[in-house]
Amino acid sequence: MLGHGEQVAATTATAPLRSVDGLPRSGELGILFVSVVGSRAYGLHTDTSDVDYRGCFVAGSDIQFGLDGPPAQLVHDGDQLCLWEIEKLIRLALAANPTVLEAFYSPQLVWQNSAIKADFERLRGAGTFLSRRVADTFLGYSDAQFKKMQRSRERGTRFKWQHAMHMIRLLQSGLRLIETGRFDVVVRAAERGDLLAIRAGEVAWESVDQLRRVLSQKFRDAVNTSPLPLEPDRAAAESFLIDLRQRIAQRPFHD
Repeated sequence: MLGHGEQVAATTATAPLRSVDGLPRSGELGILFVSVVGSRAYGLHTDTSDVDYRGCFVAGSDIQFGLDGPPAQLVHDGDQLCLWEIEKLIRLALAANPTVLEAFYSPQLVWQNSAIKADFERLRGAGTFLSRRVADTFLGYSDAQFKKMQRSRERGTRFKWQHAMHMIRLLQSGLRLIETGRFDVVVRAAERGDLLAIRAGEVAWESVDQLRRVLSQKFRDAVNTSPLPLEPDRAAAESFLIDLRQRIAQRPFHD
């Protein structure tokens, strides 16, 4: 994992990418947060599971205001690390993208820039990105994943049971979110055994499909009574982004 003060060399980057405590200087891209995602964040990992990281970065003002602008995303395969540019992360989070929300709400936060720590904690605590839009995105992902696996079965080709497990897991976590208004990435202890059994191929496909149907219907039924707002707090997210850009622009280029 990228350590404090180190930098990543990525083919899409135009500047050093650093995990430093302050905001980026001229010619730099600064990491804002990095969290663990995937099986290790969900509590479904084994001893051999990879450790996957997601997070975001922000550019110094000269890069931000330049003709090329910052890259929208950076990937460092050696560290299993993917970083979104902060504006892209915000847009995806407001659209209730499951992957981005899981990264933002992961309980395993391994790096957070001290300059924006309080801002990110406020966004998380206020549920700025959480809304009933999750019904469309989480159910949409589930439906798309199911159709993909069903086509593989009809063609007689193999599919990964791991995908079936994550389809059910996402429905379970999404249902809890829509019912309670709180996003908990970690699976419940009572669900873990069944999910691992699905991943191992020990559950009949028909039973997985039936569970998917039941969870999906509960999800749809819960939308109208959900404590979540109809829409995310776009104004709060935009205010954070504008403030961050202004703070970076007001810094001396070589402080």
